[in-house]
Amino acid sequence: MTRSLLHVPRYTHKLGIDADESDSELSPADYIVARLPELGEANAEGWAKTCCPFHDDHSPSFTVNLDTGYFLCFSSNCGVHGDFKRFKVLWNQKEQS
Repeated sequence: MTRSLLHVPRYTHKLGIDADESDSELSPADYIVARLPELGEANAEGWAKTCCPFHDDHSPSFTVNLDTGYFLCFSSNCGVHGDFKRFKVLWNQKEQS
């Protein structure tokens, strides 16, 4: 899978990426980037870091692989992890609460 060219958050608005777009229109990486505007630039292995969106986080502990959609929070209080499908489920639960 090729890394998304949208891994630099400051450009997402210029490219018209919107968190409300249909899931079928976005790649896993673009879906995640659209929902995590503070996501840092991905490293050579495809991993990017930000504060965890699933708990009150003050330092970046949430990493996501933009090639695979796999994510992991390194916080001992959270530890959420999974694949892209799990991210979507958790994100939707968060939005509904």
